[in-house]
Amino acid sequence: MIANTDRKSGSLVIRKSINESLNELTQQELEHIEHIIRSIKRSKDGDFHYFGRSLGINIENENRVTMDLGLQNANKYGVAQGGAVYTLADVALGYKIISALAKTEERKVLTIELKVNFIKQGKGSKLYADPVILHQGKTTVVGQCMIVDDENDLVAVGLGTFFAGNK
Repeated sequence: MIANTDRKSGSLVIRKSINESLNELTQQELEHIEHIIRSIKRSKDGDFHYFGRSLGINIENENRVTMDLGLQNANKYGVAQGGAVYTLADVALGYKIISALAKTEERKVLTIELKVNFIKQGKGSKLYADPVILHQGKTTVVGQCMIVDDENDLVAVGLGTFFAGNK
């Protein structure tokens, strides 16, 4: 009972602190907070993890994954941060492999290795990831992902090896 009371009072302190902080934020910062809250809520449906959603990643279909560019994934120069671009490639390739495997059997997919070559800065409103499977073995899959911007200019190329094992 004491632990539950402590949790409730701690929760009230956090809510008060958040409410006070909200009054000091800019419009852009408030929009970012709203994005985080939406990401948390949407990740509860179980189809896609919070981290990807928080970066603005959206799965269009097995051949196209996008990432909305903004405060959630920008570096100090205002362009897409390299780690966010890397994650976009990882998610796109992983989803492509999961979709291909789902046609035959359900298996877990884990990244073994992923190399990303950054070609140019990620600018615009979105980045678009187009994954392809290059080789599918019994337990490993090799894939490539081209990432382009709004102008269809190449931003990055990812090449990865993934483990595809039994769940």
